[in-house]
Amino acid sequence: MYLTWRQRLEQRPTLWDFGQWPIIELTVVATNKRSTYLRNRDIVIQALNHIPFNEIAESYLLSASFVTQLMNRCLAGEGDEDPPLTQALIPYQRVNRGTRREPIPTFDRPSGSQHVFTKLLREVPNLKEELDKALLAQLRDTNYKQNLTPSTFHSTFKQLLVEAGHPTDQYPYTTRHMAAESVRRYFHQRSKELQSQRQSVVPSATTSPSTIYRALRTTQIDEHSIDLHNGIYLELNDELIPLRLSRVQVIVATNVDTDCILGFHIALSGAPNQQDMLQLLDNCVRPWEPLVLTTPGLSYDAGAYFPSGLPDDFPVTFGTVQLDNALAHLAISVQEAICDQQAATVSMGRGGSPTTRRWIEDVFNLICRKVSHRFSSTTGSHPKDPIRQSKKNSKRLPPISLHTLEEALSIVLTAHNVSPKGHLGGTSPLELYQSHYRHHYIRFVPAALRNRWKPFVGRKTVSLKWLQGENRKPHIVFEGQRYQGEGLIDAVCHNSRIIVEFDRRDIRWLRAWSLNGKDFGVIAAPKSWLRFRHSIATRQRINSLIRGHAYHGNDPLTAHFRYLLDHKGQEKGALEIIRVYDEFTREQDGPLTLSGDPKLSKAINSASEKNDYSWSPLKANRRG
Repeated sequence: MYLTWRQRLEQRPTLWDFGQWPIIELTVVATNKRSTYLRNRDIVIQALNHIPFNEIAESYLLSASFVTQLMNRCLAGEGDEDPPLTQALIPYQRVNRGTRREPIPTFDRPSGSQHVFTKLLREVPNLKEELDKALLAQLRDTNYKQNLTPSTFHSTFKQLLVEAGHPTDQYPYTTRHMAAESVRRYFHQRSKELQSQRQSVVPSATTSPSTIYRALRTTQIDEHSIDLHNGIYLELNDELIPLRLSRVQVIVATNVDTDCILGFHIALSGAPNQQDMLQLLDNCVRPWEPLVLTTPGLSYDAGAYFPSGLPDDFPVTFGTVQLDNALAHLAISVQEAICDQQAATVSMGRGGSPTTRRWIEDVFNLICRKVSHRFSSTTGSHPKDPIRQSKKNSKRLPPISLHTLEEALSIVLTAHNVSPKGHLGGTSPLELYQSHYRHHYIRFVPAALRNRWKPFVGRKTVSLKWLQGENRKPHIVFEGQRYQGEGLIDAVCHNSRIIVEFDRRDIRWLRAWSLNGKDFGVIAAPKSWLRFRHSIATRQRINSLIRGHAYHGNDPLTAHFRYLLDHKGQEKGALEIIRVYDEFTREQDGPLTLSGDPKLSKAINSASEKNDYSWSPLKANRRG
């Protein structure tokens, strides 16, 4: 029995509550249909709240009959079938297959031929079954098959009507060509359906459900070279050293399902390492605070945040992290931080397929349009490309400082999070992110696991050595240097191997443990390595240069900085100076001060001379 929308609501009173209707995420609706879908949804909600149809139609500049038609589209139908409900709100969506309630037309009572062929297949005994049997015989290449064409298939159709005793005064005899066009369309469509059924694999009970779009389900991370030279002044021993920097790398993480950018990190090198990746992950998880803006004219948009800057009710975690096959992504420390500390999954893409991570590529396009390509680029498509920086300006210190670049990136990326997007139905990525957290089941890491988030902390099992013949204290070797401590004296009698815990950003001190968990306290590197805070990457670089006889001495950290100053003319070398300078000064107040080396003073003087720049840049003694 066919029911109108009123009869459907009498049959199922629970449908008066729109909250009982199925929910359709905006992300599954085509972009060009979302505004109409939202309008239809609002109309139906008002109609279910007993607002007169005339008032609804007037507010949307529509007719009352349109409202009635929309209600019937959502609720009307056969009584024994479920109504389409929310699916019918999507414009041009085929919500039900066409049915014919009128009887089959005759010569005496013609009533048109719309959907009459479908009705004929349903009412004539064995007609549909025999037609399908003939199609299957051809698909299976049986020995009794006939070579079917639309013409021979139409002949089979007429023969079956005669065998079934179909009246000759009814359709299809009432048409000129005996429903030849309907039979031809059925022949092609049904052949494709039967062919796909034969080739399809029956899904097992463990088949995963359809994809559900939720915040933090999938995160994409990648690096991008900023096509923009930067400049900076270093303050060293009360001297200002101007430096022209090479292109830096920006690492960005974005959430796929909400298009919300989670965070970024500027890597001061041509190729980011694992510590840069860990710093990005930490920036995404740790509570975000806006930068103190010092560049005139720059300001954050109202309510602009990264998700980690939201209240504790919205903690950032990772579900599936999509990466390419860069060496920094393959590092064990990165995979341990993602998989072990976040209980997430790492998904490595195929090489040479950047389009499989199109969301992060869209973020890089945003950075180029809003930041880096607004100034003369470091390179162009060809030698005479007008966006390429001229030779005249390439010899001068760039007007954009590194600190200004970091501020601009922070402003642009947070502004993206609060800007309404058409593909999100007019909502901003941050609003959709919060909506998913409030109304859906979202991946949630318990507080106990979140409190153990220490991406920079690593552990390593090392051998405990005691050279008694040389009258030395017990020690362990870590990154090419001997570490000693009072706790190792007690440990050496019963342990040949111990566990050391270290912070990758500062390896001057380690913490030692026995294999069964006994704490041996803190052990220290040699005194020559304790002067400045330095990372594993810096230690490895210094050891490599010492082995190559680039320098030597009792103060390797100072010697390394002097070596960098001697090679400051190279833009990549200047970038390494900034990275090391940032490490050395991160935990101290004031600029870097080095003394006790006459060669260093000579290098500083040569670096600071010929400073004839007329502009006044920001005098920053550190990148942050």
